[in-house]
Amino acid sequence: MKTIKYFSLFILCTITIFLASCGNKTNNPQVDASAYADSALVFITNEQFNAMGMELGTLQTIPFRETLQVNGNIVSSTKGEAQITSRIAGTVKSIINELGDYVQQGATLLTVESNEIVSLQQEFVNIAARYSEAKSAFERAASLYSDSIIAKKDFIAAESNYKSLQAQYQGVKQQLNLLHINPDNVLNGKFQSSINIVSPINGYITQRNCMLGEYVTPDKNLMSVVNNNRAFLQLNVFEKDITKLTDGEKAQVVKFYNHNNPEVKYKAHISKIGRAIDPELRSIPCVAVIDQPDLTHFVNNMYVEAEIIISERQTKGLPEEAFIIIGNSQRIYILEKQDDNGLYFRPTTVKTGMTSDKYTEILSTIPEREILVKGVYNLPSE
Repeated sequence: MKTIKYFSLFILCTITIFLASCGNKTNNPQVDASAYADSALVFITNEQFNAMGMELGTLQTIPFRETLQVNGNIVSSTKGEAQITSRIAGTVKSIINELGDYVQQGATLLTVESNEIVSLQQEFVNIAARYSEAKSAFERAASLYSDSIIAKKDFIAAESNYKSLQAQYQGVKQQLNLLHINPDNVLNGKFQSSINIVSPINGYITQRNCMLGEYVTPDKNLMSVVNNNRAFLQLNVFEKDITKLTDGEKAQVVKFYNHNNPEVKYKAHISKIGRAIDPELRSIPCVAVIDQPDLTHFVNNMYVEAEIIISERQTKGLPEEAFIIIGNSQRIYILEKQDDNGLYFRPTTVKTGMTSDKYTEILSTIPEREILVKGVYNLPSE
């Protein structure tokens, strides 16, 4: 009988405890399981937090950009690059500028002397004298012909001789002008045995292919001058990405940089989209106009890396340092509570989107709390 009594008492106590337990559960607040990927909290003491250089932050509204990574070159425009040649064969008499010098348009770069220069001036003087005589004869014949004093054939002969010498005179005079020799000085007997080779543009001397005493001909490139302020960006875009580009009023922004100094970025805009594919590279050359004209850190044909901003949107994100990769997912640490002992973080798995300027977009909905944005890699992964 005692055994039955004790067993009944045990059953009664068990039922009482079960009912009490059920009552407690209904009074507890429900936790939104979708907001947290993990239930365990990570505790960090205040001393650890400071010693490991940890920092707290919050979600920020960041302009996230979809970008296209490409490469290309700095290329001078047709008006920003010039090859320097001599218009007449001769010997290099002097070289005024050296490689790397900046020169102004019209500045003398070198001088070339030649017997041909003297012969051309002599020819001009002789033709000028004959032209002057022919002009006077033509004017006299025209007057006589109008008075019916000479025959028409004599007038035509005088006119023909005059026009022939006029063409020769103007031709040699133009040759002297191209050589930067003043024809009036030549007619006054001021001959010169050398000519000045001048720069047709402002820019830097990027090549020098001559030396003192060298005999040069018109087909030899003596120097090259490049104006970096007239450069543009030539980008190589793969054919699969070409439909993403736009020009004109909706021209996309390009950020480019020298791969040796990626921290300093320059800005350009897409201006022309190529219409032919390079059969070897399977890419299409596109042109971008550079916004900053002073490219002192770039030279002609320099290789650059660039990113074309395809689209941009404002959305929430965190610094890249706030994330830690666990398997195929990314995790952040949300501050759950803080007391005198330290800080309690809840590991939370989130979905991420684009990354831009060292910030990563967060697609998940998370509580409006402080988040560990620095020192995450000092926390345990599990």
